[in-house]
Amino acid sequence: MTGRNEGAGRSPNRALVSYSVGNRTGNNSKGTSMDEEKEGRADERDFREIAQEIAAGFIGELEHDFEHLAAKLPEYADHPMYREIARYAQQYLNNGLSLEDQRLLEELANKKTNGMEETLEKINFALFQREIDQAFDMTESLVWEIENIPVCEDDAQVEYRRFNETFEQILYGKMFKPEREVRPLHLPYPETYMRYGGLLFELKRYDEAKAALIKGLHYNPLHFDLYAEYTESVKVTEEIEKYKEAALAGFDLAFRARNIARCYRNMAFYYADKELFEPSIACNTLSLRYEDSDNARVEMFYAFAKTGERVILPDDEEIAKCAEEYGFPLVPNKLALCIAFQARYYHAQRGETDFEKYFEGILSEMARDRFALDFLEETFGGPESGEDEKDGAEDGGETAENESG
Repeated sequence: MTGRNEGAGRSPNRALVSYSVGNRTGNNSKGTSMDEEKEGRADERDFREIAQEIAAGFIGELEHDFEHLAAKLPEYADHPMYREIARYAQQYLNNGLSLEDQRLLEELANKKTNGMEETLEKINFALFQREIDQAFDMTESLVWEIENIPVCEDDAQVEYRRFNETFEQILYGKMFKPEREVRPLHLPYPETYMRYGGLLFELKRYDEAKAALIKGLHYNPLHFDLYAEYTESVKVTEEIEKYKEAALAGFDLAFRARNIARCYRNMAFYYADKELFEPSIACNTLSLRYEDSDNARVEMFYAFAKTGERVILPDDEEIAKCAEEYGFPLVPNKLALCIAFQARYYHAQRGETDFEKYFEGILSEMARDRFALDFLEETFGGPESGEDEKDGAEDGGETAENESG
């Protein structure tokens, strides 16, 4: 969603679960009529029979069977129990796979991934050429493929997620505490839905855009750019207080400097819209500590012009007082900051230089002002310390190592 004004509480579970994609099939309510129950049973028998019919075309050669499944499923796209048909047919394909077949299935999935990524590159080029209709048609085809020819779908034991980097996976485990096994999703589902949502937004189909972005967030709730697009959709489709909630929740996902800066700019927009210019200026001041931004400066000058005051940036004491009064965070993501500190210390103690540098990089992006440094001092004894929190560091480091592995 390019070309729009920027704008992105504190409970991650409340804020993030609110946009998670629920069970698509559901159960019959207690008020279901006898006829409806019979119809439901008929549908159940029907979709199982269809799945068996598809499976009857399998010949035991995985590549053939994979292509057969992909070719047959679209024939039943309009069936009310389509997803159940797809799931059962996929199970028939997966049952009894040897290790070699599993490896081949992964290769076929990787081939599909490469094809989707090539299509996304074509979509980006079409957008660069301002060929919006062509880009939309290609994107819509990808979305149809995701939703009608499922390759990786969650079930009672497994959930599939696509993370951009190790730290997202670590945060996901800490924030959502998944009970199912989390497996990597190689297909670019989040990126496809982000592009689709952006195109729908450009076409002013705002509610559809928000729905598409929510679907993308299902596959990676920690995808900050995707969440930022979702926040923009909330700005357009809902009242400003809902936008504030979404903007505040963005801090729980941000651990890179540019994303933290975006969060503060989002809050600055909210306060300016409410004509609360003091917190708007404070948030833009914090934003500039994380990323140089013309947008932040323009918004700040606008706020100073509205107040009639001289352009003098607030000091830390004034910002802290403002944060307490208006409710924006001085330390943007305490959980992420603690994890980065503990993991860096843990891997440094073990001499694992690559991991140490990775978490040091995150720590340096997050601890860029007095507020974050003071928090580290109070919690661990400072950004270079670690002895006082050795046990906690080892716990955090082991978690980081397991997740990144």
